[in-house]
Amino acid sequence: MPYTLGKVLAEGKTKQIIEIEGDETLAVLESKDDITAGDGAKHEVIVGKGELATRTTCNVFQLLVDSGLPVAYRGRIDKTRFLAPLCKMLPYEMVARRESHGSHQHRCPHVPLGTVFPRLKTEVFAKTSGRTWRVQQIPMDDPLLEFAENEVQFFLPHWTKEQKGESARTGFRGYLVGQQPFLRVSKDQFFTLKDEEKLIARMIKLLARAFLVIEKAWQLQGRKAVDIKIEFGIGAPTLEEPDGQLFIADVIDNDSWRVVQDGSYICKQSFRDDGNLNDVTRNYQLVADLTDRFVLPKQRIIIWTGSPADNTDVFTGNLHQILGVKAGVPLPGLQPTVLHVRSFHKEPVAGVMELHRFIQEVPDCVIIDYVGRSNGAGPTISANCTVPTFNVPAGTDQERTRNVWSSLELPSKVPAATIMEPTNAVLAALQVLAVRNACLYSLLRQQQEERFTNVIAC
Repeated sequence: MPYTLGKVLAEGKTKQIIEIEGDETLAVLESKDDITAGDGAKHEVIVGKGELATRTTCNVFQLLVDSGLPVAYRGRIDKTRFLAPLCKMLPYEMVARRESHGSHQHRCPHVPLGTVFPRLKTEVFAKTSGRTWRVQQIPMDDPLLEFAENEVQFFLPHWTKEQKGESARTGFRGYLVGQQPFLRVSKDQFFTLKDEEKLIARMIKLLARAFLVIEKAWQLQGRKAVDIKIEFGIGAPTLEEPDGQLFIADVIDNDSWRVVQDGSYICKQSFRDDGNLNDVTRNYQLVADLTDRFVLPKQRIIIWTGSPADNTDVFTGNLHQILGVKAGVPLPGLQPTVLHVRSFHKEPVAGVMELHRFIQEVPDCVIIDYVGRSNGAGPTISANCTVPTFNVPAGTDQERTRNVWSSLELPSKVPAATIMEPTNAVLAALQVLAVRNACLYSLLRQQQEERFTNVIAC
């Protein structure tokens, strides 16, 4: 569909936002060839960077959309532009960290570089310019925010340019250790939107989920994402969100994260560290190429029973609950679960033929064998395919205890695992699939991280 572009609504160092005439709900984001660091103090132009940035953002945004996240993205228009819902941007930069890098090292020099946070560390920064927050002068842009009981506290986010130079000469790293807030503002004064504190809590949850999707996507490419910066915006009202829909917005490109390959950065950090401009360009090209592979796989769980009397509701009914997804919502990357009845004791040839047909249809799958009495299905399935197979004895507790040995005492080259609890079998199947599915990984991992604690302070 053709669009008539109007005036430039906003322009920054690396992109501009253009209105669409006749439609107040949509806008076009266009990336430029500029690359900057140090709040614009360092500035270069890399021919083709706008195209690489747009390709990277579109690849990442499409992955997040496919994973069920709310993203201000409606598709790529051309090499340097994409279409998005027009949003009122929220004045925050949301950061998630899997490892300690960048400004976190400035604020917490006691934490070794690259220290892993089992529970994602999330940070909220106020988005400012000209060293001004609203009308108040502040010592440094984009301060770190801490939300206390009744007030919001502002902290210096990183070292100054002079401190960085001095640290390089002397090795001293304690400039921000023990720093006190340079500004305190009551929450009544700070928050200007309806339920803004709850909105920030939602943003933190979406930030973590988005990072987990991207983290797994990079793991599948043999690299690791160690942190990310995401911005949010409010779009048009909906029935569910009458005050406007909350979106992951702006862009997520190679300026938005730190990605490490073989111990070296392949992101904007290489530019910040005064890397050769040709090497920086190659990194941006590499990242764009790798994000072309950011897609969800086609996967499936097969529930195999030996009798129509075997009740499989315990498996299918728990799938959405385990993932924390509303019942009836499609599970990204996961094809509808196959429920199949075939006794391997009575019809082994037909069973093996059907097994290979199912695997041919969706090779990336897991089989849960739910059979009572003597289990002929699970071991036979496991011995005749390379698909992970889990035995779950069916029947009453007494029957399952008596019959479990047909699932446990197996000959060589029959690697079927046995799990007594059906819900755990579903979870095990999902974990196997999540190794290659960024969406499933994010849903499972986010639940786990709510129980985790980072031992190292800061």
